[in-house]
Amino acid sequence: MKIKFMKVMPYLTILLLLFLYVKNVSAEVDYRIENNVTTASIKKDGSIAVKKQITYKFKSQSKGIFYQQNLAPSQNLVDAKVKIQNENQTGRYSHDFSLQKVNSGYHFAVYNHVKPNSRCTVTYFYKITQAITNYRDIAELNFMIIGDKWDRDLDHAKAVVLFPGPVKNIKAWAHGPLNGYLKIDKKKGKITMTASNLDGHVGIEVHTIFPLSVTSKNKNIVDRTHRAFVLKQEKN
Repeated sequence: MKIKFMKVMPYLTILLLLFLYVKNVSAEVDYRIENNVTTASIKKDGSIAVKKQITYKFKSQSKGIFYQQNLAPSQNLVDAKVKIQNENQTGRYSHDFSLQKVNSGYHFAVYNHVKPNSRCTVTYFYKITQAITNYRDIAELNFMIIGDKWDRDLDHAKAVVLFPGPVKNIKAWAHGPLNGYLKIDKKKGKITMTASNLDGHVGIEVHTIFPLSVTSKNKNIVDRTHRAFVLKQEKN
């Protein structure tokens, strides 16, 4: 019996290790998204500089955070940086992240250990090329500024579009939650959208048209008029 026990023991050990491994891999990290504040600054060349600050509250520990920015095939994400601030710590820029281009955009993997029952804020900085299209009569930005592919709802979301300065002839529409808020400040060149308890599969899309002078160096040009089409599309 002793010999048989010694033979069986390695198999039991292997099964136990496999069980622990499978259990560890399949365990989901328990967290919620408390805040998502995204700012898109419009540049003369038709790109936008994005600052996306996301605050997570973790109930269980986590070794990393994933985020994906979906883009059109003609667009690229460049100049990416990541800043991490764990609870009760000073924020720091981190090089410990990977950025991979996928079919629908770019995938961030940020490696950062977070303790259970603590908060972590990750701020992503990057530029999106060819975000704006210049037509004969207007420039247009149509951008899902808060995405709709989250696996959690967002407690609070705020999205801001910043122009280089005051802009008289801005028109803007927000698409997303019915309880959302939209404000256009032409003197400051600023569009602000907010929503609370945002469904993770809804998101916030901003659609705005403005004078061509704002993006005078934009090379993404379509040789036709477009203003009347947009106003009819948005029924305004």
